[in-house]
Amino acid sequence: MQRPSGPVFVEVFAGEAGLSQAVSARGMQILPPIEIVINNFVKEKVDILDPAVFQHLQFLIQEGIVIFIHFGTPCSSFSIARKHDGGPPPLRDRQHLWGRHGLSRRDREKLLLGNKFMALTAALATLCYDRGILWSIENPASSFLWRMPPVQALAALPRVKQFLLDMCRFGAPHKKPTALLSSADLSPLALDCDMAVRPHVHEPLVGTVLIANEQVFKTKLAQVYPPALCRAWAGLIAPGDTDPLAPTFSMVTRPEDRKRPIGQALPWKPHKQQITAEKASAAGYQLKRAALPPLLPVEMEPGQAVKAALEVRYPFHHRARA
Repeated sequence: MQRPSGPVFVEVFAGEAGLSQAVSARGMQILPPIEIVINNFVKEKVDILDPAVFQHLQFLIQEGIVIFIHFGTPCSSFSIARKHDGGPPPLRDRQHLWGRHGLSRRDREKLLLGNKFMALTAALATLCYDRGILWSIENPASSFLWRMPPVQALAALPRVKQFLLDMCRFGAPHKKPTALLSSADLSPLALDCDMAVRPHVHEPLVGTVLIANEQVFKTKLAQVYPPALCRAWAGLIAPGDTDPLAPTFSMVTRPEDRKRPIGQALPWKPHKQQITAEKASAAGYQLKRAALPPLLPVEMEPGQAVKAALEVRYPFHHRARA
C-alpha cells in the first residue's frame, strides 16, 4: 500500500467493493479495497490481518490522509441465521456472545477469526473517532456484532448513531434488514420496506443456489451491496464535485522535489512579433516559441497545470487581433 497524494476513502472487508467504485466515480481518491478475495474490482489480495497492512492503515488515519473509512465486517460468525436446522450451527447466543462451548475445532477457528475482525474494526473506528475522521460499520440488523461490548462502546460515543434500512428499498430481491453504525449522518439511507405503496415479493434468504457448479448460501450472495445503495451512500461520502478528473487536479509535488517555488512568474519579455505570432497561432501555425507568452504564466502544482492547460482555448475557437 503506497501513501496517496491527498485525502482518500478506504473500504475494509470490501467484498465486491461496490461502495469503493461508487465513491471513485464521484471523483474522490480511494485506496485499493482491503479484501482477501480477488474479483472484478479487487485486483490484489490485501489482508487486514497482515501487521504491515494494519500499521500502514493506522498511519494513514493518524496523518489525516483517510477522510472516510467503511467496514463491511464479516457477519458469518455473528449471524442469527446459524441454527440447529441442518445448516451451519450457531457459534454464539445472547448468553455467550464471545462464543458457545463445545464447538468443533473448525467452528472454533471461525469464531476466533470473527472476534479478531470485530476487535480490529472497533479499534480502527475508535482511532478514527479520536482523530475526527468519519467511519461506518455495516452488518445485518439482527447480527450479534451489535451486542459485542467493544461495538456497544462505540455506539455509546457522542455523535455516533445507528441507521436501519431494508435492502429492498435499494433494488435487492430480499428485504434483509440492515444496520449501519456511523459517526457520519447517513439518515438518507435509513429507508424501510415500502411494501404498502410498492407491492413486491421478498426472496427468502434460506438455502443455497448453484453457481458455477458450487452450492452457495443465499445469505452470502446477499452480502453484496445493491448498486443503488452504493450510489446513494457515495453521494453522502463525496457530496461535492463529481468531476472524474478531480484526483488528477489535486496532484502535488513534494517540496524537496520542486525546483521553483509555487507562484513564481515564468520569465518572458514582450516580443516585437507577438501580434504576428498570434495570427499564426489562430491559423494553426507557430511562428516562434518566444514570440508568445507561455501557456502557464506562473509555477504551478502538476494538478493545477493540467487544469490550466485544459482551459486554454484552441486557436480556431477565437479570432486573432486585427
